[in-house]
This record gives sequence, C-alpha cells and structure tokens, in this order.
Amino acid sequence: MDELTFEPDGFPALAFRSASPEGFEWERLNVGRDDFKAAEIFPAFREVLAGRHSDERRAEIHVYAAEIDLKRVGLGIDYARLLAAVWAPSNGDAVSHSAVFGEALGTSEATEPGLRMRISVFRRGKALLIVRAEAEEDDWSSFETEIATFVGSISFVEPAAEDPALQDAKTVRLDAPAESGEIDTLEIVFPAHWRDLNLSAPALDGKGDIRFLVDDADPLENTGVMPFSFRLAEGRVPHGVEDGGRLASVLVEVLLTNMLPGREPGLKPLAGGRYADFGDLTEFTGYYTFKVTIKDFPRASAASALVTVNKDRIVGFASISAYPEDLSLWGARLHVNYVKHQLEKAIRDYWERSAQSTSR
Repeated sequence: MDELTFEPDGFPALAFRSASPEGFEWERLNVGRDDFKAAEIFPAFREVLAGRHSDERRAEIHVYAAEIDLKRVGLGIDYARLLAAVWAPSNGDAVSHSAVFGEALGTSEATEPGLRMRISVFRRGKALLIVRAEAEEDDWSSFETEIATFVGSISFVEPAAEDPALQDAKTVRLDAPAESGEIDTLEIVFPAHWRDLNLSAPALDGKGDIRFLVDDADPLENTGVMPFSFRLAEGRVPHGVEDGGRLASVLVEVLLTNMLPGREPGLKPLAGGRYADFGDLTEFTGYYTFKVTIKDFPRASAASALVTVNKDRIVGFASISAYPEDLSLWGARLHVNYVKHQLEKAIRDYWERSAQSTSR
C-alpha cells in the first residue's frame, strides 16, 4: 500500500500519515459542511480530502476536519455516534478505543442500495479528524480490510499537546473511606465551567461525602453530576444488580431533589446491570439508567448512576442530562459523558490505591 501524508489547511494538529488503499485516487478539498449546524458544537466543519478507487466508485473515503466548542468537549465515541445519527441513521455498533478515539458503524438509507459506513473520530485538542469510509452493501466485505488498514495506520505528525479542554480545570476533592477506617480522598478533575453548588450533604447511612456540580454552559440548566462516597451498615450493602438498582434509584433521587428543588421530578428505571470495567478492583459494580420527567419542563431527561462496592464502602456518581432527541441536545449529552469519564478515572484511581494499600 502507498503512504498518504496530509495536513488540512488551518489544522496543523491533524497532519497525519496513513497507508492508502491500493488503486485509490485522492482529491484535496476545502468544502464547508452544515450537516451538524443545529448541534452548535462545531464552529468549523470542512471536508478536506476524498479518495476513491480509480477504476470504479464502489468504495470511498472522506476525511473531514472540525473545530469543537471546548465547553461541549466529548469522547471520541460520542462524536462518532453523533455523526452516524445524521449520516448513517440505521446505527450499528460503536467502539471506544480511547477517550479521544472512537468509531461507529451504520447504514445510510439515502441511496438505493444503502451505503454501509464506518465513521472514525480522533480528537486532538480542539480539533477533530473524521474519517467516513463507505461502500455499497455488496462491496462492503471486500473493502472492510482496506478501511481497517487505513484507519489503523493513521499516525499524527506532531505529538499530542496538552488537552485544552482541561486548561484552568478545577479539582474537586471528596473524603472517601479507606480500608483501615481512616479517610482517603477522591480527586475529580472538572472543566472550568462546571460549578460546585456547595450544598450540605444530605444525611447518609454512615460516614460519607457527597457533592453537586452543574454545567454552567448548558442553556437548559439541567446537566449535573453528584459524586458520592460513604459506608453502609452491614446488611444494607448491595451485592447484586437488583440491590444496586435500588440504591442507584435513591441516589439519583438525591441528585434531582438537590439540583432541581421544587421541580417534582419523576424517575423511571430503564436499564441496569453489572459493569465490568473495574474488574477485580471492586466486589460489585453496577451501572443504571433512568428516564426523568420534570414538572413544567417540556423534554424528558436522562439520568444514570454508577455504584462501585467493596465490603462496606460505596463510591460512585449519579448524573442527569438531556435526552439527545434532536441535534440541539447532543452537545450537553456528549459533554456530560466526558465528565462521567473523568469521574470514572477518579474512582478507578481510588480503588487502585486501596488495592495497593491492602496488598502491603
């Protein structure tokens, strides 16, 4: 395969090298796109490169460069899902390779026969490199390997700089129970525009700490998270999905009562189950989702809770954000997922420290 080297005009951080599929001809472009204007998260979005087989148009690769609003920064997988919701609404699988690299598969029904697509998104600071590979259904299997090689061989010319999404970031610290009965710390890094409500923690069944933070950049004012850590009395510790779901419901209600006082939120459980990402660090980890209705608020919201358990120690978070019913709501939703990723990192760090202390 030939090597392709390319730098989009105005996006030096996105200059890359990759293995070009054999027989591909490339055309340099500079075409603005407004497919995602309603989302209000891309100050700039341009198609910068297109490639196709020289003998026939059965398979194509389109490359885009986009600038993002850092107050709406998201995970790579969520940008890929957003793009797929417009380009390939018959969505398939989505994969998160890292916080800054994610992919989504889908099918566009705008043509006959439909086009299969693989949408790959790399975030580098405040810029996105987007690769949209597409082929007709009958040609997809023969093109799949070439796509994987092209995307998998992408290497950026310049090393990644410090993430501007976390410039001026704030660190929120919670007391967390340690194995020995002493106090450890949960340290969570939030983007600068998140605000601590500085509310007094509600009474917990045992010693604990709890905080309430909201996204001041959300015009709907219903994006927030509640990290928590506490001990539960023996016999009340959740050990399975059902027990964890009951505790998650209580914790989400605590978040809603304190974040939306007087709004009479209604809570409907949607899904829940064991969450494998923490492996052997915890005895039980559950993730739960809910639908939230709010008095005098025209749109439903989405809530979630992560509950991690080891012996009598409970650490996790609850969150709320808009359902992405249309493009205008995607920004807040993908951004809260980014913040939830920061929360998971802090919780994992806490349990890893705990495992190290008990192994000594």
